[in-house]
Amino acid sequence: MAKIAERKALAVSAKLESRGLHAFVWRKKIERDLSRGIQPQITSLSLEKKRCLDRLEEIEQIKKRRFDLASLRSQFSDKQFVVSNSLEAKDAEFDLNQSRIRSEIRLNSGRAKPIDILLQFLCKIGKQNPKLDNPLLIFTGSDLKEIKELKDDIEMHLVLDKTNSLFWESANLVCNWVIQGASGGVHANALQSSEIFSEVTSVIENKTYAQLEYMQQQLEMQMKSGEGKTVEFWVSILNYVMIYKAKKYLEENYSSVAFKPRETQPENSEISRTNSLKNEEDLISEHSSKKLKYNFRVHTGFQWNKYNRTHYDHDHPPPKTVKGYSFIIHYPEFCGQAPQYSIEKDSGSSESCLIRFYAGPPYEDVVFRIVNKEWDLSWKSGFRCTFWGGILRLNFFFKQFSYRR
Repeated sequence: MAKIAERKALAVSAKLESRGLHAFVWRKKIERDLSRGIQPQITSLSLEKKRCLDRLEEIEQIKKRRFDLASLRSQFSDKQFVVSNSLEAKDAEFDLNQSRIRSEIRLNSGRAKPIDILLQFLCKIGKQNPKLDNPLLIFTGSDLKEIKELKDDIEMHLVLDKTNSLFWESANLVCNWVIQGASGGVHANALQSSEIFSEVTSVIENKTYAQLEYMQQQLEMQMKSGEGKTVEFWVSILNYVMIYKAKKYLEENYSSVAFKPRETQPENSEISRTNSLKNEEDLISEHSSKKLKYNFRVHTGFQWNKYNRTHYDHDHPPPKTVKGYSFIIHYPEFCGQAPQYSIEKDSGSSESCLIRFYAGPPYEDVVFRIVNKEWDLSWKSGFRCTFWGGILRLNFFFKQFSYRR
């Protein structure tokens, strides 16, 4: 009986499969139903076809409900996002107003903090102090602890006060510069340690905000184009330009005393600007491309391995091979960390590589093409790398490998 029912169920399933419907034949369930005296429904083609169509309709309804639910969730999420942004904006505005009220109270009661005086220049709140006519005096007239607290307050206003973002960004940049300078950080860079620091400073400190903005754009263009080979040096100059630009922005726009830029004759203004830019480029070019004196020697000789001893003799020697190199590079008036060298790939050939000697500005990098072989770094084999009295000496030989067939 079970086998007959199973054959009928398989026949129904095959017919439904040919019509694009799928009916699963559950053999164990057929046997169980028959043992209980129940006739399996899958043996009826019309009933099984109806069940398949009902299942397909149910699946489509489930898909539609899921799609509708996802659309509702998306709409609710968008509305919630808008409401959330609106609430956050109101909260930020409330916090900003409360901060200014607290600052005004402290100013009027004679308990002013550095952030209160800075807000006074921005919002004209509280009693004015005639001695403070420039916002930059806040950073020079406070101790390190107060400056660090001021930095936290500035960063808070950067988040809350988007309307005056340029003011707070400039104040934050100057504040970081003062903190790092007090802790010995910003003044220990490549520009400060070089001999041209005073010259670069004298060039940029007398310029206006607009001129410094133009200079920053020119420096960024030169760095992107690859003209600035000594990257650390150019980054140092760019950082100084940005710092002085921030100081000029605060001084020109928020100083109590009217800022007067340098006067120039109208007919000669373009000439003066051209000459000024030319002097800046000459100054940077002169000190960032200091050429070095160097000597180098190629160690060559015969390699008397087993193959060469078999095919050559002292009357008919084998071809000479490169066994090593010696470099002597002079760094006049050098101060700072010892020069370094690095090995780079040669794009032209895999049999050679490049050795680069670098010491940072104002010295140029020196690059040599050498044979691409493994060095013997043992002291007994002649490896030496020393720097003394402004002279870098590097001497090395290649490893010798025995000939094998």
